Amino acid sequence: MIKLNLILLLLISFSKVLLVSSQKLECDFTEDFCDWNDQEVPGWNLGEYGEVEFGKPAKRIENGGGFIYTESPSKTSVLESPIFPNYKEPFCLIFNYFMFGSSVGSLELQLESVIGADISKFNQNGQTVWRQEGSKYDDWILGKYYFDPSQHNGDMFRLKFVATSDDIALGSILDKPGSCDFDYKCDFENPSLCFWKSEPDYNINLRWFVSNGSNSQHDLVGFDATTHSAAGHFMRTHSNGFGSSSSNLISTNYLSSSEAKCLSFQVFKQQFDSDLLQFAIESESGSRSALI
Repeated sequence: MIKLNLILLLLISFSKVLLVSSQKLECDFTEDFCDWNDQEVPGWNLGEYGEVEFGKPAKRIENGGGFIYTESPSKTSVLESPIFPNYKEPFCLIFNYFMFGSSVGSLELQLESVIGADISKFNQNGQTVWRQEGSKYDDWILGKYYFDPSQHNGDMFRLKFVATSDDIALGSILDKPGSCDFDYKCDFENPSLCFWKSEPDYNINLRWFVSNGSNSQHDLVGFDATTHSAAGHFMRTHSNGFGSSSSNLISTNYLSSSEAKCLSFQVFKQQFDSDLLQFAIESESGSRSALI
């Protein structure tokens, strides 16, 4: 039996910023603050999920990261990113935040910029680019901020989270190049697998690969569904009649379990009962699948 698995990974992801490399903003807060700097002492503190206490998250983040929480006598906690100079590429900062308690204030993401190379010119009050206020609910929420350098006048930038009360926490921070409006579209016209990766059955070399209608018309289908032409590209597998084998096509993108997504695709399958296409969603808590 040939079984083709289409697997979409589902995990929560969060935010990061860029200095020389694109990894300067990423932090999972499991051991320290990475390249972020706590400006108030005490301000932000590393948290532990074993501490059951009102105002702190009890539910773990699905990607396994840790968290930091606010605890400041001044009720103001500031977390500052590293400085990234002359950065010209847009990116999306993704992070988890927790705001739940009887007297929750606000959580802001601020952007500071400087013209020139004098870092002493960074001001104390940045431009607010993202803000939430008041108690939400007892769970993690996904936040995003799109940084477009063409919209900001400056040679150096840095970001900072400013919390104005206790009972606020931040989870893992990630960034992705480009816009926050991910469309996750792939028509395989590069030709490439885009954000998908193929896991073949190495025993008999059953695998997903990119082809087109001209090369596939003799054994499968002679046109591409998106370009409606023989020159258009698509993903396919061999039609050699392999038995008892499977090949996985796996998404390398991680999606948020708190956001609804619609996955649409077109399938051409020869009418053999032994040929199965299985779609699966995997998360830390388990998986769900359906045969197509």
